[in-house]
Amino acid sequence: MKANPESEPSRKLVKIYRNQAETLFEQYGNNFDQFTEGLGVLTEEGDSLLLQGKATGYNILLSKEDMDLASGESLIFYSNYIGKPGHFGELIAELVDGDIIAERKIRLGKRASKTIYSGKWKVDPEHEKLGWVEGKDQTGKIRKKRVSKTVETVVIFSTESDHQAKQIVEKIYKKVEWTYPDIRATISLRNALSEQKFEEVIANILVQDAAQMIALDISESFRKPYIPEPSLANRELVTFIVSPASTSG
Repeated sequence: MKANPESEPSRKLVKIYRNQAETLFEQYGNNFDQFTEGLGVLTEEGDSLLLQGKATGYNILLSKEDMDLASGESLIFYSNYIGKPGHFGELIAELVDGDIIAERKIRLGKRASKTIYSGKWKVDPEHEKLGWVEGKDQTGKIRKKRVSKTVETVVIFSTESDHQAKQIVEKIYKKVEWTYPDIRATISLRNALSEQKFEEVIANILVQDAAQMIALDISESFRKPYIPEPSLANRELVTFIVSPASTSG
């Protein structure tokens, strides 16, 4: 018989995973600029994509293991503010306690994100900072765009079946607090997540030593030195992706 969500084992699991997420927060903090210190090649290129209208946002990884979209494994990646360890503790505990996935199949990563701020969501000042990017667009004109800067925890689920992948995504949607959640997956889960309205996108990856900058596009593979990788993203996230073809000129 499965444990009651309010049972002692469940509370212990919540504490275990909350503490793991808290440790990540304490180690990396929630300041985008501090997280990306020394990665100017990646952030400058990412800002250029935003100014040129080639992307609406980008992610910075300190290591590809933090969100390996090119992995041959069937992985799901769920991201939310790094400063919400309780949220991650509850989500992971419910998945483990509900026998949906084993503990050994879950690990945590981290990333920083910069996104064009459209005003379509309410800013959470505790976890999100607004700023500006300024520079030349593709026509040579000086542009200035409002952006949101965050640092996030990435929960990485290694799935073993299509049914399990669907269950994990369904649970995330029940727990998610954002109107526009960020759930991604490796391309091997294309068929499994089609009913969950996941869509195929191109993850354009730029590498600096061990770190990566990732910019999604609906269909375009950026030129070298970018490494294009097909991957999956939930439809809400895809609505923010700008295709270069629609913004050129």
